[in-house]
Amino acid sequence: VMVQLLSGHVPTRLAALDWIGLLHARLPARFAAHVDELFPALLKMLNDPAEDVVRHDLALMARVAHAPAHFDRLMRALVNLFYTDAQLLERRGTVVVR
Repeated sequence: VMVQLLSGHVPTRLAALDWIGLLHARLPARFAAHVDELFPALLKMLNDPAEDVVRHDLALMARVAHAPAHFDRLMRALVNLFYTDAQLLERRGTVVVR
């Protein structure tokens, strides 16, 4: 799935995000074991040029971050990303924070 997140085709990236969301919904305990690998990829997708991909990505991160432990990790990673990528903060900061 990680390879599909890097695909040059928007439908493939969207399908990969949907698949990850399905895995999260159906197998939350097994999914939790892979969150550390997944968060960097999801955060990187905030820079995706396709708005649909960014919206799907944000929706998935919101579902994953529903668990308090994941929420803390995601927020720390997101703040760090905004700190290191000022362009992302300027371009998409408002959308991400909402």
